[in-house]
Amino acid sequence: MGKWITALILGTLALTGPARADTVSPLWQSLSGSPDYTTFVKALDEAGLDDRLKHATDRQPVTVFAPTNAAFEALDATSRTKLFSPANRDRLRDVLNLHMVSGEVAPFRAVEQRDLGSDQGQSLKVTDDKGQLHVNGVSAVPIRHFKTGYLYRLDRVLMPRQ
Repeated sequence: MGKWITALILGTLALTGPARADTVSPLWQSLSGSPDYTTFVKALDEAGLDDRLKHATDRQPVTVFAPTNAAFEALDATSRTKLFSPANRDRLRDVLNLHMVSGEVAPFRAVEQRDLGSDQGQSLKVTDDKGQLHVNGVSAVPIRHFKTGYLYRLDRVLMPRQ
């Protein structure tokens, strides 16, 4: 009888396959694997927003306008320190959510729409200056399209209106 139980268990495993851990979205893998976005990734983690990108799917894609490390370094020291202070987590979330838009927003669609609703709630103004995409006046370079969304590079950090 023990052989039957062993065979049943092995047969079930063969049919269902081994248990798999949650898969991480390719968008998150690209963003978190790049040395250019370590500050943005760290900020998302500190603000508790990293799961939003880790678990983006083709049914719930997200477009990310990711500021580079240099964009964060360009903030004056006081603003940067204040932004990353534990006492200002809500402000950090506002800033980061301004960089995300629910859905897939291709460059041509962004230009057509002109106003994108950010996850923060404020609109992002999109313009095209001789083929160069700008979001709220900041250069937005399309980096890659994924089934789980789009990734754009920003050379400055967007700040919400107060």
